[in-house]
Parts: sequence; structure tokens; C-alpha cells
Amino acid sequence: MASSIKYVSPGEKDYINFETTTGYVWDNVLFEIQRVLCKAQEHNGKPFGGYVRFLLNQRKCDNDSDLRFKDVDVWFQNEEQKDLFVKDFNGRDGSIKLLTSHFQSSIDNNNEKYPFKRYSFNLVDVRVVSSIILMTFDLIVSSSFPVTDFDVNFITSSFEFGQNVFKCESNDFNEKDLIDKIKAKKCMLLDTHLEQLRSKNMMYSHYYRTRLYERFNKKGWEITYKKVVIKSNLDLDDFNALIKDILFYY
Repeated sequence: MASSIKYVSPGEKDYINFETTTGYVWDNVLFEIQRVLCKAQEHNGKPFGGYVRFLLNQRKCDNDSDLRFKDVDVWFQNEEQKDLFVKDFNGRDGSIKLLTSHFQSSIDNNNEKYPFKRYSFNLVDVRVVSSIILMTFDLIVSSSFPVTDFDVNFITSSFEFGQNVFKCESNDFNEKDLIDKIKAKKCMLLDTHLEQLRSKNMMYSHYYRTRLYERFNKKGWEITYKKVVIKSNLDLDDFNALIKDILFYY
């Protein structure tokens, strides 16, 4: 099958064109992602977020747009683990490398928008002059688990004996319950995320509200906070009204 991977020029943010990519291409991208994560695991790196939700749903991204993920988040507990992983992976033979993203300089670490150190790398095939970006990896460095938004994001994955193994990184939640919620596309808003939505910085609060709507509600996720249930696939006005109610009453 013909590849639909788009060639990108320096300074242009791009990755796989999910709207046109074929299953053959996507399978190969998933294989390369798994190779990266196996190496990260050797340095105590743990993937979480959208990639793990994709694994648990066990569906192909090119057949279900609701489950596509834009990048892979990997948690490291310290800078040394992260640095050794990148050095070790890029020291391997082969043309697939992790290169610092052109947009790394625009990532503002330790701020209200994202209060953890984040390093963005592109997984590229360096045989091509312009370099094909297969996927973007966000390497998150934090002594504590870097999740402030939803309960389901406390699930991490590892690769053991040829299969994915899942683990909950919080004692506040039950591992099986969270896995079942991911498969049912349900999640609970955390108190910390509510405070981010309540931010007096309008740019940040707008970012979080848009992210909540575009990446979760529009993609079929039911979101709860205490007794309030935000049904999936609402129109934007109804969604904003419910968020406004939550912020007012809680």
C-alpha cells in the first residue's frame, strides 16, 4: 500500500495525516512507538494519557477517529532517567531517531497551564532529507505522577512477556474500575482540573475548556464531576452551560 506520510519542512509542525493514512502505515508507526517505549521502560519511563487509552480500547486509529492520539506522553521521575533514555535510544543502529521538536522552545514549563517539566521530541526517519515525523513524544519529568485532569489518566502501561500490562499510579482509585471506565469512554474530572478551568487567566481557562470539549466530549466521552454528568457529543453551548454550572456550584 502507498504511504500517506506527509513530508514536512523545518519549522512546520506535522505528523501522520490521520485522515488519509492507511492501516499498513499506522501498523508500522505503532511498531516504532512500541520500540521507543520498550527502551523508555529500561529507564523507568511510563506512558500514560491518550496512547494508553488507545491501547485499552484495542481499536485501530484509522478506523475510529474518536481514539486517535496526537502524541505519546511518557513519565520519568528525574532528568537523568530522561536523558539516558534519549541517549540510549539514539545510540541504536537504525534510521529512526528522537530529535528535539522545533516547538520545544515554545513549551513553557512549570506554569499554570502545565505545571510539570515537559520536553518535546519528534520520532523521525533521518534517511529522508526533510525527515518524516512518525510521532511526537512528550517526555514529562516529575517526582510525582504528572496528572491533574482526569481519573482515567492515572493508568500507565508497560510491555511484559509480549503484551501490554496496565497499572494505576494512584492509591485513590481502583485499577480495574479505571480500565473499565476507559473502555466505556467515561472519566471523572479531578478537583485540580476544576481549579484550572476556574483560572483567572482567561487564556489558560479557555485552553482547558476547549481541550475538554474537543478532545473528550466531542470524541464520545462522558465526563462527571460529583453529581453532575456531562453527556458526550453535546453542542458547544450546552457543554459550556454545564461547565459554568459546575464552576458556580462547586
